[in-house]
Amino acid sequence: MAQRCSSCTEPVWPEDAYCEACGQRLAGSQVVALTRRTPTGGPVLVQSDECVYCHHRAIDDQFCLRCGRQQPDARDRMECDIGSVCGISDRGMLRDRNADAMAFGWAGATGDPATVVAVVCDGVGSTPKSDLAAQVAADTATDELLRCVVEGVAAREASMLATAAASKAVAGLPGDGAPSTTFVSAIVTTTEVTVAWLGDSRAYWISADGAQAETPVDGDTVYGSACLTVDHTERNTLLNEGLAARHTLTRWVGADAIDLEPQVVSVRPAGTGSILLCSDGLWGYATDTGALAAQVRSGTSPYQVVNRLVDNAIKRGGRDNITGVVVPFPPAVVSP
Repeated sequence: MAQRCSSCTEPVWPEDAYCEACGQRLAGSQVVALTRRTPTGGPVLVQSDECVYCHHRAIDDQFCLRCGRQQPDARDRMECDIGSVCGISDRGMLRDRNADAMAFGWAGATGDPATVVAVVCDGVGSTPKSDLAAQVAADTATDELLRCVVEGVAAREASMLATAAASKAVAGLPGDGAPSTTFVSAIVTTTEVTVAWLGDSRAYWISADGAQAETPVDGDTVYGSACLTVDHTERNTLLNEGLAARHTLTRWVGADAIDLEPQVVSVRPAGTGSILLCSDGLWGYATDTGALAAQVRSGTSPYQVVNRLVDNAIKRGGRDNITGVVVPFPPAVVSP
């Protein structure tokens, strides 16, 4: 019996590996949905050499030669919503470009609950091409995670493989310097959430019942809302030794990274709720897990939730790029 491609809705057969119409990977009876490269929303782009701010007709390398302002591009505001997962990434108020990136998708047989994968990356601003590093890492890791899901690879191994693939892709970017990015990923099934990370992008479990828990230990059943990650920074490392330090990264994805092995944890949520992946531009304005959880629970849809979180960061100053991805738990059943 023919099914419908989740990307273009054209008929496909269970034995097909790819949709002949659009090229979407299908992997037999597994339906795969992947949405991340084409952003929506954001500023209306002027397809000419005219500055969108002062209308001067002299643009060089995306900067106006009269007012000096960088011209907006499609990465300034990216919104993707595929129902089972939704993400928004915004440039914020002060940065001249958006060096955050997100990627996500789901896989599953029709009639079964989906397995959702998601990745958020935050390009390290002190390195060249950090925006490209973030997007390449997010896209590469998501592709690898979905491959592993379809092929039945265990979540912890899949997380390690995806991080390694992202690191290799970023290290292979052409040009001088060492582009770098933080990294956080999640694999969400009906029973378990597996998170892997390098750097200070975070993952949260937000319980629908309003309870709050301590940061769970790997393998724990988690009952209340909690941050699942611990920032890889000098501050955290030295605080454990009783010393003060700056918020300087100790792990990241990039050619100059010292430690490429991600930290991985798996937890078993005790009830319904949401998983939130975000960059520090978002959690920096919501450092209290309880307050963050209240914002998430106040939304009626994944889009409304993440839109409110991003808007909150913008209203409070938007000093950095802002990215949030929300995955409802448990994942929805795959429709035919």
